[in-house]
Amino acid sequence: MPEKMKINTINEPLCQGDIIYFVLTDRFRDGLKGNNNGGNFNAAPSEPENPGKYHGGDLKGIIDSIPYLSKLGITALWITPVYLNIGECGDGDSYHGYWALDFDKIDPHLLPKGSDLGKKNLRELSDTLHKHGIKLILDMVVNHTGYHTGNYKDYHKKGDFKPGSEWFGKNPGLSTGGLPDIDFGPDGKEEKPTQVHSDVRDFFVNNIIDWIEDSGIDAIRMDTIRYVEDAFWYYFKSYVRGKYRNVALIGEDLGGDIDEVAKYQKQMDIDCMFDFELTYNILDVMMCDHDRFNDKKELNFGMMCLASPRIHEWEEHKGILDVDTKKYTNANRLVTVLDNHDLEKRIMSWGLTKSCGNKEWAARLVRYVLAFQFTTRGIPCIYYGTELCLEGSRESGGDADLRKDFPWELIDKSTREPGKYIDRIKCDMYYFVKQLIQLRKTHDSLKYGILFTLYVDRDFYAYMREWRGEVVITVLNNKCTDDKSTVEIDIKSNINIPSRIKNILNDRVLRDAIEKRYKTKCSNGKLSVSLKGKTARILTLF
Repeated sequence: MPEKMKINTINEPLCQGDIIYFVLTDRFRDGLKGNNNGGNFNAAPSEPENPGKYHGGDLKGIIDSIPYLSKLGITALWITPVYLNIGECGDGDSYHGYWALDFDKIDPHLLPKGSDLGKKNLRELSDTLHKHGIKLILDMVVNHTGYHTGNYKDYHKKGDFKPGSEWFGKNPGLSTGGLPDIDFGPDGKEEKPTQVHSDVRDFFVNNIIDWIEDSGIDAIRMDTIRYVEDAFWYYFKSYVRGKYRNVALIGEDLGGDIDEVAKYQKQMDIDCMFDFELTYNILDVMMCDHDRFNDKKELNFGMMCLASPRIHEWEEHKGILDVDTKKYTNANRLVTVLDNHDLEKRIMSWGLTKSCGNKEWAARLVRYVLAFQFTTRGIPCIYYGTELCLEGSRESGGDADLRKDFPWELIDKSTREPGKYIDRIKCDMYYFVKQLIQLRKTHDSLKYGILFTLYVDRDFYAYMREWRGEVVITVLNNKCTDDKSTVEIDIKSNINIPSRIKNILNDRVLRDAIEKRYKTKCSNGKLSVSLKGKTARILTLF
């Protein structure tokens, strides 16, 4: 046969084949001790023992960690905002980066001591990541500043960045620092610049372009987009998106309303949105065993909250994945998450809550939901430390408990992987996550394939991803039991599956990609799969 013609495939800055790893920079790694007390304009001291203060993580620490990230297999790194921040503010400092003092400068806690704080200082990180095949996603904020502390007011009297009072909403009585024309944002605590004013829109779109051109970033994660006026996005589409199509945009709307999320893809030209509605369904149904938004209390939909079952008695019910084709421009470009720095708990802590503190069962639950995340549609995003069972819960210690320091003491300095004497549960989790990443990277069906529901009832969900003859079938057992159950999947009668794929599967053996000794055969168009409760089978053609 003649050699296939080479085709031109665009190397997108952020694509369906990526695996995102999210780090809160201050809590990830301290690479430079000399900058731990900040510098000009933000001299908040580093206090690693105080959960609400700076802990010393910086850009050099991320660069030093690239070998670890590469070995794990991630392809895109999302970092928290790098803006010059307000510093100390009561019991909680701006270590997270979301309380901007100056949107044009980098915070001194992140750079070598004496640096000029210019945007170009981020270029070393992006260039080094690119050499290792990793893209850089920069977190940005356009809807609020930091609290108007004394430091904020003094800076804006002397500095180059002087927003006028008209930049902010008018809501007397809700101001911080005695400024009557500062409006607390919809979350009730942060001041929200209004993008209605033309100077504000003009400043922010040019500011974003400066960051793109000076730092070499591949994508932007835009914070709290539901609180950004629609008028700003029309300006942004023309000015930024029109010129810099090679820089992707990821939007965050914690509310998770499907119609709202879809609006940003369709109307605002935002490439990717975080799929928090799927997150909440995963936590409710797969972790906590109760239905999400089920107003029919006499019914227990279970896994049917995820997808419709294809059986007559439930044919009117639609799961969250059933709306993909009708609502979204492209559901495969939604970013899937299990936890982050703002949600109620880290995923390991959800597991511990469900298992009443049993770490073995908690880890089993985490592996179970991770298997779903990495085999369903969307771009998976991992929160730093998930691969090492890092715990955290807002009820245990507020937001700071969700943002603990990365446990570098568990990583061997020579191998860049968990050391010999690490806790077995944590070690197993690391290698499980690494397996899932490798599986996704080597299977185009998991990146680009259509998702077909094969079978679903209250306890089981089976689905298939297929691309150009490559097939991956995932089966989930949501029962809370260590006993094995068997589910019979009728592929032959499924009218949604094309004959081409049915012919590929006929009389073929499939093997579990994780538990490789397990095999099953598709005979006469039927597939029988056995698995324990709260586990997944990820089956590939053998």
